[in-house]
This record gives sequence, C-alpha cells and structure tokens, in this order.
Amino acid sequence: KLYIVEGAWQTAIDSGASKRSNQKTLDIINSKLNDKIKYHPVNKETETSQRQEAADICKGQGDFLFCPDADEVFTPESILNIKNELANIFHKDEYFGVKLCSYNFFDNFKTYYDGCYPRMYRLTDDLTCFETNHFWWPNHNRNPSNYISLDDDKYKFYHFSYMRKNTNLFHIKMKFLENGSSSIGEDTV
Repeated sequence: KLYIVEGAWQTAIDSGASKRSNQKTLDIINSKLNDKIKYHPVNKETETSQRQEAADICKGQGDFLFCPDADEVFTPESILNIKNELANIFHKDEYFGVKLCSYNFFDNFKTYYDGCYPRMYRLTDDLTCFETNHFWWPNHNRNPSNYISLDDDKYKFYHFSYMRKNTNLFHIKMKFLENGSSSIGEDTV
C-alpha cells in the first residue's frame, strides 16, 4: 500500500505556508486514490512530528517507510533501481535505513551540489523520528549509523528546495523531465 501524508506542519503554517498543497496537486493525488493508495491530510506541530505521524500511519502495513519531501522528484528509472536494490538490503538485519543521493539545485539547473539524505526506514513498532530526516529504533538497538547509502547515479533524485524563490524555474524543469530526459546541466531556461 501507498500512504500519501500531505500537509504543512504548524510552525510553517504560522510563518505563512498553506495548510494544504495547491489544488492541482490535490487533484493529482485524488485521481490516483484506490484501495492501494490512501490519502492522509496531516498538520502536526513540527516537521519531526509530521514525519512521526507518517511512520505511525504506516506501521504494520509493510516492511519500510519511503519518506521523500514534496520538492523531490524521482525518475521512473531511479524508482525502479531503488525498488530492485531494496530486495538486497532489507532482508539483511544490519540495515535499518537507506540514504538516497540527490542533485540539489540552486537558482538554476546548472548549479547544484550532491546531497545524500535518509529517505527509507525499516518499519518496526518502535520506529521513532527524532530529527527532521532521522529515525531510530530504540528496541532494536539501531540508530542512524545503521543506514546504507545508495550513492550511484542510477538512484539519484532531483531536489528543488533551493529554487523555491523562482517557481517558474521549477515548472520549466518539470516540463523538461516530462519530455523524457533525465540529464542535468542542460540550459533549459
């Protein structure tokens, strides 16, 4: 099952953010809902409590939690590569979390840096979010040092958080990706 946990956390709302995504995003979410895809609007106090709510909703529903940010874009190829690699990772007891690497863009599509963030977590009853992207497993004696990093380019995703000041650039990049190319560094503006 796929659970879409959507909404801003209260501290962001207090700073002027909307409680919900824009209508177009909600329309896309609603068009995908079925018995395997569920929608949960959530507005917890902080980003950490928002992520804990996502974990709590998913506990007992599967083997792992995939927790991307709303400003991250995964290509179909990267999703397939990640899915295939999960079969090799999560049957091993030593790995409880996965870090995925990204292209983090700054103001344009030529300026980026490589990032690597925890995004997948083994779902257990004790899965606990203690910081924005970090979970731990107190009853399993596991902590963030038990993450494995998938840093090959075939797993990378696009992270647009540093382009929020110019949403026009984000929309141009999305159109670029929709047209079938996943290469970076091309002059699309």
